Amino acid sequence: MGRAYVVSMLVSMGSAYAIVMNSAYGTIPIVNLFILNTLWVITILIAVFFIAIKKDIQQHRYWMIRNYALTCGAITLRIFLGIFTLLINMEVAYKIGKIFNK
Repeated sequence: MGRAYVVSMLVSMGSAYAIVMNSAYGTIPIVNLFILNTLWVITILIAVFFIAIKKDIQQHRYWMIRNYALTCGAITLRIFLGIFTLLINMEVAYKIGKIFNK
């Protein structure tokens, strides 16, 4: 299951960076998504390092929890964006979503 998660994360990260580079919603969303995607990559790579190389299950667990938290943060942000985009434009919705997602 862990290998499937890592493969799906790598596919998602590639598409996430493509979305960031082609975003038309302003500087704030681009920078925030770039930081989130980069932290996503770093946490999954560190988690894989601890389980595959060091065989340290406890550290692997800590890093995977961080990775899951970043993933859930992204999901929550998209829920807020979906709600607020119906009411206002995307850039303002993104700023509001980031306030509530802290």
